[in-house]
Amino acid sequence: MKYTVLFIVALLISLPARADYFVWEDAETGVSFSYPDSWRQVSNYTPDDVVTIMAPGDDAAMCRIRAREDRRWLVYPQRFRAAIQREAYSEEFWNNYLASYDDILIYSMTDGAGLGEAFASIVTASYVTNYPMKNLYKTSFAAAGLYGENVFIFDCSSKSEAFNSYLPAFKSIMRTVSFNQVYHELVEGENNDMDTGPIIIIREPTNRYTHRY
Repeated sequence: MKYTVLFIVALLISLPARADYFVWEDAETGVSFSYPDSWRQVSNYTPDDVVTIMAPGDDAAMCRIRAREDRRWLVYPQRFRAAIQREAYSEEFWNNYLASYDDILIYSMTDGAGLGEAFASIVTASYVTNYPMKNLYKTSFAAAGLYGENVFIFDCSSKSEAFNSYLPAFKSIMRTVSFNQVYHELVEGENNDMDTGPIIIIREPTNRYTHRY
């Protein structure tokens, strides 16, 4: 009996550990995030896509990070970053971002949230798209924030009828987004749930944001 137990223990020790999450990082843009190991990386769809991941199943549930260069605001001191977000990456930005889709319906848009170390706005919207299949009715939970010389868009979506079941996973993945440090962080932006309105919390100096969706 003793040898049987020892054999089982040895077998368990020798088995490879199964990771719950993959950590992904892009050396060029400095963005990183974690996602469940049941999801898989797929081909990007647009030139500004940095990475695209897709959940298992038939609900077209996916998240992608997009990066677009925007150097207009580099001359401004970092204390204006929250104001710059509201000026450049708020309602008008999302109207333009979603304009390539059909049958657009914006449910909510919130300023003063966060994406990684960036001040961000968050939108929830539905639309008809041809990716990853034609005439697909999807709902998206997305955030856009300027950090350094890039605006980063984290866009998670699924078939509209399945959206509520995927939203917790979308928020969980979005919370893990981080960027290589560009600024000396003094203000903490706290991401918020779309139902509760914008939250910005001023705390003691820190080099990281914390997030709540």
